[in-house]
Amino acid sequence: MFVSQEQWEQMICLELKLTKMKGLISGFKLSKDEWLSWFNKPDFSRLPGVWGKNAADKDAVCKLLLCKVLRPDVFPQFAAEFIKDNLGDE
Repeated sequence: MFVSQEQWEQMICLELKLTKMKGLISGFKLSKDEWLSWFNKPDFSRLPGVWGKNAADKDAVCKLLLCKVLRPDVFPQFAAEFIKDNLGDE
């Protein structure tokens, strides 16, 4: 698998501790090819499966946490996009 053991454990922790993250692991397994594609070319606005931008039941903070776990190397860009989308440019 393309995620490390530590990342996998963090994803399990997110699912167990946050109600809105329910189904994360099963959804990840079902959409593994989509996640691999995203992992190789991450885009905060285009997460795979139910985590896509138009998923009403998945809030932006949950998506941000998931991105931090999966791609900590690009997390600062994701955080900046999150702030812009949710708080504005100013």
